[in-house]
Amino acid sequence: MPSRAAFLPPLVEELVCNERDFSLRPSATQNLPLPSFLDDHGLLSIEATQHCLPQAVINGPVTTAINPRDLDSFKKACTIVMSELPMLPVDQLITLGDVYSDQLSWLGTPGKKAAEIWLRLYEKGNFDQAWLVGSTVLEQLLGNIIFSLQKPDKFIPFLVRDLVAVPCLTKCIDRTLIRILKTMIGSPLTLNIRNLLWHGFIIPGDEIPLDAYGAMLIVTTMTIIKDAKAKLAGLTLAIRHLHPKSYYFGPQLQASLADDFDHVFERVAFGPNPPPLPHLAEILQALIMESKFVTSGTVEQWSAACQHLESGSDSSFVFVMSSLPLVEHALRLVYVAVNQCKEDRRNALIDGEYYLTLDVILDKFVPVDYYDSGSSILNNYDSSSIPNKLPTELGTEVMNLLNDLFLLDLGPRLRDRTSHGELNSYLTVDITKEPWFACYIGLVIRLLSKYMSSDTRGLSEEIEQNNSWIAQYSTCRFNEWSTLKKEASRCQALLSKYSEWLASSNPTVGDNPAESTLPVELILRFKDASVFSNEESILRAPLEHQLRATLSSWSAEKPEKPAFSAFATNLPAWIIILQGIQEAIQRVVAKVTTLSEQLAKHQLSSRSRKQFEVMRPLIPRFLGMLVGCLTLVEHFVLTPSACASPATFGGVLASTSCPDSLSARRNISSALEAMTISEPSTPRPSTTSTSSSTGATQLIDRSSSAEIQLRLKLTTFVDKFVSNFDRAKLSMIEPAWEDLLKNVGILEGGRQEGEEQQQKTRWLAEGGVEE
Repeated sequence: MPSRAAFLPPLVEELVCNERDFSLRPSATQNLPLPSFLDDHGLLSIEATQHCLPQAVINGPVTTAINPRDLDSFKKACTIVMSELPMLPVDQLITLGDVYSDQLSWLGTPGKKAAEIWLRLYEKGNFDQAWLVGSTVLEQLLGNIIFSLQKPDKFIPFLVRDLVAVPCLTKCIDRTLIRILKTMIGSPLTLNIRNLLWHGFIIPGDEIPLDAYGAMLIVTTMTIIKDAKAKLAGLTLAIRHLHPKSYYFGPQLQASLADDFDHVFERVAFGPNPPPLPHLAEILQALIMESKFVTSGTVEQWSAACQHLESGSDSSFVFVMSSLPLVEHALRLVYVAVNQCKEDRRNALIDGEYYLTLDVILDKFVPVDYYDSGSSILNNYDSSSIPNKLPTELGTEVMNLLNDLFLLDLGPRLRDRTSHGELNSYLTVDITKEPWFACYIGLVIRLLSKYMSSDTRGLSEEIEQNNSWIAQYSTCRFNEWSTLKKEASRCQALLSKYSEWLASSNPTVGDNPAESTLPVELILRFKDASVFSNEESILRAPLEHQLRATLSSWSAEKPEKPAFSAFATNLPAWIIILQGIQEAIQRVVAKVTTLSEQLAKHQLSSRSRKQFEVMRPLIPRFLGMLVGCLTLVEHFVLTPSACASPATFGGVLASTSCPDSLSARRNISSALEAMTISEPSTPRPSTTSTSSSTGATQLIDRSSSAEIQLRLKLTTFVDKFVSNFDRAKLSMIEPAWEDLLKNVGILEGGRQEGEEQQQKTRWLAEGGVEE
């Protein structure tokens, strides 16, 4: 029998496709009346539907693939629902949006907009796009119901199959409705329509009744809303993802952004912004008709997606939603071809395995089971390290952009967040104005133009400019190393801004206008920490010049040297520490500037004035402590040398040659003994917790005990600093700093002992004789 779905293996095809010899549509010649599944309001009859569910789902959980015949009743129910759905002629005024207006008004602004677009797409017959949008509405609805019923700080699962198992949801929604969801979008062992569409496995020629399945999705979602409204007893639905997190991709230059840190850093670190692309829809349509990146079965889908970029469209974000599966589909085919994988790896599911999706496509290595046992590839490479040849095919720059947009934890993870509905707020705005959209569309144009079937010399100037921009995308913005450097540079910029403010305002204390505050006292210096051990680089230079010098001091990519692995294993944890130092700097600067301005305006009480007079001379040292923390991060993490030793502790010079471990500890000890501890007096409270998780990584921390200890000591100091400064307990800050230095001295000595042992081991291995 010919395939009824080009990229579905036989088992999945049998599950989701129409039978050629069995029509799911009700016959006009049937003697018995068909059951009715909808009430007068277009909502689902639980009694009629519960008898049509597959037995495997009712018995649950589903651990093996459902027998396709077990789905016949459910498929027929979907078709009957479609026939009952109020699909009125185009010239009628009533639409599905009107029928379900009560339900839509409860979803909040982004949810309502998404649902309106979903229903209009369905009415127009764009069933694949309707499914893509509708699945995000459903998923956000379930998450928001849970969010409304339980405490805000409780965990809410990421996947639909996990959402429907949350106890408060199962108590709120009829179990028949949950079983319908499990049947349609539960797991790869069921129909799993959502994942098949979002990962680009379904194309227009497939004999899959998306219209019937889509009708069941609509009425099930609207019935869930009715049940949830009743359960919440008139309460407003709480919305989790009302404002998507912004990710900095460098907007076009504006006068107001000329001195903005993010803007300047992007320009210095990553080069020019994407070029403007007027007539975008026309450019894409021309490329689609000529590019081999667009497989013959998906031209219709690509063209339909581009229509959402034209004026008068419901939302330009629907283009992103519609094109993401197409990009993944095409990349999968390229991946299988260039890596010479088994042809069945183009398909959705093989014998219960999950899909070949973007995380696999962009990985450095190809899994060994993607090859037949007799493949020549297995003879040439170790089975655990078969290199992915996609970077060679597409180029490093395209791979960097793919990773930034889709894969890296610290980036936007565009496909994940779009497909799960977290970005539905973008349906309410013109997405073409968003900086990240220029990067996404630039990627799409590069991929389409790379596989042009005709002579590329006819490409427009805009496309050539776009591809030239891609060629400069030499490093990832959102990998851990780039983010670490950016957060460290942000600390540097904060200190520089404070220095500029101090120089321009020349604030005074008391009645002596000549008395002014020094910017920062550099307490801790290392030879290899050239940025934060250098007063000029911290305080004097203009921002752009400062950033260029800083970034030239640090490696563009994380070096693969042993010295870096010693303390730079868990970079996300170091990023959190840098963000904690940033907040501490901001608190100090904000307090000083605010009190200085109030003092100048004679707005301080006598007590506050006295406290400020005590605090003001200590500010350079306090900021120096925070700069000292940055120096430690630079020394141990950003620029660890093979023979690193402290150059200065508290103004005491250390040996300029590489000392042995004993002399290193003596230098540190004498420096600590020589350090004068001023007895300050007075700071305020800390809400900073630098040990909290950003959720950027769920990996096991494989850091050495020394790295963990250093992070812990830095975090402890920053927390104590902020807490004592906020509570005006200034005398408690110096002992906390001294404690940090003592622990760093121990670590530094231990590290040098380890390096000496490594050098000795290498020497012996090369034939040296131990004395």
